[in-house]
Amino acid sequence: MSVFIRISFTFPRDYPQANHPGGTPQVDLERNPLISMKNRVYILRRLRALRERQRPCLEPCLRFLLFGDDET
Repeated sequence: MSVFIRISFTFPRDYPQANHPGGTPQVDLERNPLISMKNRVYILRRLRALRERQRPCLEPCLRFLLFGDDET
């Protein structure tokens, strides 16, 4: 099943050189009635883990969102 989601990334000025937490991009996942709260929490947790441990993180985050693949 495909679902449209709107997600916004906000990158700190010193990204990607800065470490977590100051250099970690922020993510805003728009609420969608087709995504359960449980799934929304899962998505946000996986994205947080990717953003905290990888630099650069945009590609791994997008890969996870598109394919469910967050393996490095």
